[in-house]
Amino acid sequence: MVVVETISAVMMVKSAIEGISAALETTKDISGLYKGIDALFHGRDAMGKEGDADEEDLSVEAIAKGVLLRKALDRKILNLGIRIDNKFGRGTWDEIVATREERVKARDEKLKVQKARQAVEKEEQEERRQTILKVLKEIGIFLALALILTGVAWAIWRLKCREGTC
Repeated sequence: MVVVETISAVMMVKSAIEGISAALETTKDISGLYKGIDALFHGRDAMGKEGDADEEDLSVEAIAKGVLLRKALDRKILNLGIRIDNKFGRGTWDEIVATREERVKARDEKLKVQKARQAVEKEEQEERRQTILKVLKEIGIFLALALILTGVAWAIWRLKCREGTC
């Protein structure tokens, strides 16, 4: 199943590169260029995640295929970056990549803080739950003790001496 996902990610990256190249040729449809770059990054990210999951296949064929496929796509992406730089000015591609990396890092940091906050909230909730259970247990013990004392008092009152004979 990992092979199918990797192939689909590669096809997504290839189609994104072709779409971006076509948009660069015409330069009339800038939104197509943006969408293509977005698809390119998503495909490359998906390819990276799935490539790491296939560590069980240790055959030279699988390793060579993965490495050569990545190298070929990296080369196409590099050429695409050069074309974008030529069309929109030097450093444009690097700025796009750097800005995306900053935003991904910021999102990851935000998610990390959010997960930490959720862990603290969950811990506090568990602590409150334990406190409530302890209070309910103490109330139960108090009610049981009160019931027992009431029963003993009733028994003493019922068995007390009356009219002189005990």
